[in-house]
Amino acid sequence: MDILGQKVELNKLDDIQSSKNQREDVLQIFHKTYRNVKKLRELVSNSGSFFNNIAEKCEESPEIKHTFFSDLIVMHLSLSKDGEQLDICRLKLMLISLTEVFLGMLAKGIPLRGGVDIGIAIESQDGQLYGRALSKAYELESNVAQSIRIVIGQELVDLLHEAANDSKSEYNDDAKSCLQFIKKDTDGVYILDYLAKPFHKLTDFASLASKAKIFLESEDNKFRKCGDYKTASKYDKAIKYFESSGL
Repeated sequence: MDILGQKVELNKLDDIQSSKNQREDVLQIFHKTYRNVKKLRELVSNSGSFFNNIAEKCEESPEIKHTFFSDLIVMHLSLSKDGEQLDICRLKLMLISLTEVFLGMLAKGIPLRGGVDIGIAIESQDGQLYGRALSKAYELESNVAQSIRIVIGQELVDLLHEAANDSKSEYNDDAKSCLQFIKKDTDGVYILDYLAKPFHKLTDFASLASKAKIFLESEDNKFRKCGDYKTASKYDKAIKYFESSGL
């Protein structure tokens, strides 16, 4: 996941080199941008820890982990048990965690975009992820998402359908649950359906959804008034997603 709009704010640093109030201007920009980063890190840490702790039936499954780099957050989960057997027990919890973080940040007026996919990777001793899994998710976030949403990779969707249709799989129900949180967007891309009905049971969902929609509409109007229709279209697309969900 990545925070939208950070680059625009940080680029302003190049324009204040000759300012009389250079130090104050620099600190103001860093305060505004890093404050958002700090909020995102706190939400990710709290959400991931919470869902790991309540995963009783997944006690022997790999845990949800996360790493931070600048304003980029990488949440990852091994889908194999001992490097061999498929294990998607905590995947449902990770999708719920992503939803909680995404909607929570949107309610705070901080839009995100992200990508989720599967692939081969290794984890270093200091917890850093390296490999195709990471680059595939990054490609979805940077090249496909484009607007305020989390894109789900086709390979992950196919894996979930395969497990959901395998009545002999011990993760049959987990796969079906995960698919409830994924839908096709208007452009045919699979996305995390963070307003799906199962999420309505989450604490403060109605309040967060209401605040998020108000923020989206406010930003959409703001960018349209200043003639930035390209940015406004990102917010308009998110608003239409809210409307299509019945909220």
